[in-house]
Amino acid sequence: MENSSLPTQDNQQPTVLVIEDDDSIRELIVTLLLAEDYDVLEAENGELGLAVAIATPPALIVCDIMLPGIDGYGILNSLQSDPKTETIPFLFLTALGTKDNIRQGMNLGADDYLTKPFTTEELLDAIQARLRKHRLWRTHFRQKQQGNSKSINYTVTHDPITQLPNQLALRDDLNRLLKQWQQENLDHVTQDSDDAWVVPIFYLSVDRFERINELYGYHFGNTVLKNIVRYLVGTISETDYLACINYTDFVLISPPTRNAQPADLSAIVNQILQAFTQPITVESRKILINWHVGIVTMPQAEYNFDRYLNQAKEAMDIARNQGKQNYYIHRPEDKQRGKSSKLLLDTDLYEALHREQLVLYYQPKVDTNTGKILGAEALIRWQHPEFGLVPPVNFIPLAEKNGLISGIGQWVFEAACRQLQQWHEQDLPPIRLAINLSGRQFYQPNLAHNLAEILDCYHISANQIELEVTETILISDVELAIANLQSLKDQGFPIAIDDFGTGYSSLSYLQNFPFDILKIDRCFVRNIMRNVTNSTIVKHIIMMAKQLELTTVAEGVESAAEFEFLKAHHCNEIQGYLFSPPVDIATFNQMLRDDPNFLERLKLHTQ
Repeated sequence: MENSSLPTQDNQQPTVLVIEDDDSIRELIVTLLLAEDYDVLEAENGELGLAVAIATPPALIVCDIMLPGIDGYGILNSLQSDPKTETIPFLFLTALGTKDNIRQGMNLGADDYLTKPFTTEELLDAIQARLRKHRLWRTHFRQKQQGNSKSINYTVTHDPITQLPNQLALRDDLNRLLKQWQQENLDHVTQDSDDAWVVPIFYLSVDRFERINELYGYHFGNTVLKNIVRYLVGTISETDYLACINYTDFVLISPPTRNAQPADLSAIVNQILQAFTQPITVESRKILINWHVGIVTMPQAEYNFDRYLNQAKEAMDIARNQGKQNYYIHRPEDKQRGKSSKLLLDTDLYEALHREQLVLYYQPKVDTNTGKILGAEALIRWQHPEFGLVPPVNFIPLAEKNGLISGIGQWVFEAACRQLQQWHEQDLPPIRLAINLSGRQFYQPNLAHNLAEILDCYHISANQIELEVTETILISDVELAIANLQSLKDQGFPIAIDDFGTGYSSLSYLQNFPFDILKIDRCFVRNIMRNVTNSTIVKHIIMMAKQLELTTVAEGVESAAEFEFLKAHHCNEIQGYLFSPPVDIATFNQMLRDDPNFLERLKLHTQ
C-alpha cells in the first residue's frame, strides 16, 4: 500500500514551502530556491503556512520559529499529528540559537536547524542534505514494502505446510494455464470440435487423516502431509497442476485431452494409488495412506471451474460412501438428477415475482467486541406453494439462465428499503442491511441512478444498504466494474466483496476496486483452530484488510473456538449459525427489540 505521506516522486522537481514573516528574508530565500530550479510556495504567517502544507504537501518546509499567530513549533506539532504530512522534512530558521531552542525543535521532530544570519551555502546545503536523506529513506521504504508485499502474497497464496498453491492461487493459475493450453492446442481446436477437448479434474482426499493427528499430534501430522505431497508430486506428470484445497484435500488438473475415456482417467488415478499401496515411513513410523478420488472432465470451451470442482468433490464423496473403490468418475447422467423438479421450478419462477411468493430472511451480523447486532444480510427465499420454502441455491441459477435475476434483484432491493422504512417508523435501532448484486443486475445501465430513485421513494439513505459483489462478477469487464463500483460508492453505498478468497485474483482486486468491506468466505472459517492452512490465510486476510482500512466480516462462524480466534485477530464482524441462522422478519424484529448481547449468551453456553 502506497504511503500517502511520501511527498513528491523522484522524477518530479521538489517543492519547498517557505514560512517566514519577514518579507525581505522570505523573498531572499524564495529567490535563491527559484535560481536552483526548486518549485517554491510561500506564506507570511503560521496559519497560512499550515493551511498550505496540508492542502499541498511539499517536499520540504523551511520555517521561522517566531511567527505571528501559530509559531513554528505549533506548525510542526500539527503536521506531525497528520499521517499525510508527518514525514515531510522540516528545517527551522531562528535568531534564537540556544540549546533549549534547538532541543525543543528536535524533540518535536525537526530535521535541521539554521541560526540567523546564515549564508546561501548553508541554506542550500541543508535543504539538499535533507531532501537527499529523505529520498534514500523513501527508496528504502518502497523496497522493503515491495519485499513485504511479495512475502505476504506468497504466504497467502500457498499452503504453509505443503507449499502447494492454495484456493487463492488456484483460479488465477488455472486462468493462466487455460490460455497456455488453448494456444498450444489452437491448431487442433480449429480442426476439431471444441467440445472434443476436455480438462480432466481430480479431487483427491486423504482418508481418515484426523486419526493420525489424534494418535501422534498435529506436528507429526504436518510432517506426514509433507511426505504425502512428496510422493504425490513424484507420481504425476510435469505438465499437471496440483493445489491444496483444504488441509487433506487436493485438486489435480491435467492438460486438455481429446475425447478422454474412462480408462484414460482411471490410469492416471491408478498410478497415484499404486504409489501408496505400501505404508510410507515418517520418523521411523509406518503410515498407510488411503485416498478417495472424484473425477470429472470440464470442456475446455466451457470454463466454469467452480461447477466442475463441485462435481469432482461430489464424485469423491460418492467414492468415500461406496467404500468398495477408491475413485468415482462423474457421469453425464449424474447431471440429470432432479431435472424434472428443476424444470417445474423454472416454470413457476416467473409467477413467483407477481404472486408475493418471495420473502426475505435476515441473518444478523454481530460486533466482535460488543456482541451487539450491527446489521444483517438480507437473504431471499421462495415460499413455493407446492415445495415449501425453497433456498436460493435451488432457484437463483435458474433465474440467471432465464433472465429473471434482474427482476428478482430489484425486488430484493425494494423489499430491503421497505423494511428499513418500517423499522424507522417503529423506532427500532438503525442497522445496515446487506444485499447481493447479481452479475446481470450489476452491469445494468444506470444502476446507481435506478437504486437512488428507489431510495428516494422510501426515504432511505444509501449508507443503510451494503451492496455485496463477488469476484466472479468483476472479472468479466474489469474497467466497467471499477466504474460501476465507483458510481455506487459516490451515491453513498458501502461496497463489500463477498466470498473473498474463492475467486480469481483476490489480492489485486483489493488494490484496484473501491471496496469498504471484505467478507471472509466460510470455507476458510471452518475448523480454523485445527486447520493450519485456514488459520494462516485468515490471519493474513485480516491483516491486509486492516492495512487497506477495510472492515472484515467472517461468514459461517459455527463454533465458539472459531469466534474466539477471529476476535483475537481483530476481525470486526461475525455472521453465522453460532449466533443465529437466517430468520424470518418476525423473529428478527424481536431480536432488534430485545437488543441481545450475544457475547453474554456465548459465555453462558460455554460455561
